[in-house]
This record gives sequence, C-alpha cells and structure tokens, in this order.
Amino acid sequence: MADYITIEWEDHDFEKTNLVTDSGGYDWYKCKKCGLVAWRHGLGPIKTWMSSNPTPCQKRVESGEIKKVKIIDHYPDSEFGLKYGEVYETCKCPESESHKYGNAVWVFSPKRNEPVRLLSREYTFV
Repeated sequence: MADYITIEWEDHDFEKTNLVTDSGGYDWYKCKKCGLVAWRHGLGPIKTWMSSNPTPCQKRVESGEIKKVKIIDHYPDSEFGLKYGEVYETCKCPESESHKYGNAVWVFSPKRNEPVRLLSREYTFV
C-alpha cells in the first residue's frame, strides 16, 4: 500500500515553494489556505502523504462549493446536539479560531448555540 495519495489540484490554493524543480524532477507545493504540503513529479498528478490526513480545504467551503455535511459519528450528537445521519449546512469559522482551525469544517450547534468544528471522522460531504 502506498503511503501517499493523489489529490485534486482544484481542491486547494497551491503555491509552488521551490524556485526551480529539484534534481529528482519534483516540484513542491503548499496550500495558501490550509497549509497542506504536496508534490508533483513532472506534469504528473499532485500527491501528499497519507499521514497528513488531508481534509477538504477551507477554500472549497468559502467558495460555496461545499455547503452541507452529513454526520456519520455518534459523538457530535451527545456533545453538540448534531444528530447521527442528519445533514447540516456548513458555516464560517469563528474569527477567534481562524488562526488555528480556519481550514476545518464548521457547523452550527443547536445544543451550544454556536459554531462547532467537526473532525474528519465525524462527517461526510453531501
């Protein structure tokens, strides 16, 4: 099993970080929105390490491309009042958390009456 995965170029706002292609033929990139580091060999697909557990970038949420998530874990139900199997609209990250969790997915919690951050294992996009 490979320890890297191919990701979609359009899902992130990548910026090349090396001035010239390195001696192995690789170009290195970093997303300006979420900080994900990735590489590309020649004109091939862009890849990142599986261990970095890439989640969809805030770029896609901000653009309105991703608007809804379905809860697939029971924890958000007990902690935030988000029901298992229900679909919720995403919302903007609170300003006070944007420096730390700006690239995360946020939904409004009816139990806490405020936006809450979801972990990648707790939702799927619809």
